Amino acid sequence: MNADETSPQRTALLDAAEGLIRANGADGWALPQLAEQAGVGLGEVEAEFADPWEAFCQVIRRDEAQYETVALRPSQTSPSERVLVLLEACVPDYDWTFWIELWSLALRDERAVRLQIELDERFRDLIEEIVRDGVEAGEFSVPDTRRAAITISALIDAMALQATLGDTTIRPNYMLDACVTVCGTLLGAPLKLPPLAESNDD
Repeated sequence: MNADETSPQRTALLDAAEGLIRANGADGWALPQLAEQAGVGLGEVEAEFADPWEAFCQVIRRDEAQYETVALRPSQTSPSERVLVLLEACVPDYDWTFWIELWSLALRDERAVRLQIELDERFRDLIEEIVRDGVEAGEFSVPDTRRAAITISALIDAMALQATLGDTTIRPNYMLDACVTVCGTLLGAPLKLPPLAESNDD
């Protein structure tokens, strides 16, 4: 794997891998196809990725990192605001394609099971940190912060899964409003979106 995580070539290869994963699934393509898609030699691809699985891992990790960059933006300071930002970050591009691929692979591939557990735990840790801060600040009333984090994570996953699969009921505003309502009840806090967010079109 190239040591330069932000090199233009690596970015281009990950972008091309994203396209192949969306079109053919996480394991329905080969490195020569990636080379052709990216317009580079096979040797250059093999210098970055040992196999399609490694490329898929890097694609989903990049996707998660991009989400965390938005969800953890430092301008939001109170735990309640941070929960709202985390929920809003799930909605504009609620595309769980890579997660659906990972869940599918996890049914038969131990590597996928390990990656799923790793990423799930990271997301739950992120949520639990916010919930714990809210409890300590007196904003939230939660007896078990870990259970709350798991519940919120599962809620987001379930709704985003339906949205990604094209459920016309689970549209952006519906998903966001439902998540805010359920999380507010779970956390014992009157979570409320800013007027601008509430007035967005579906």
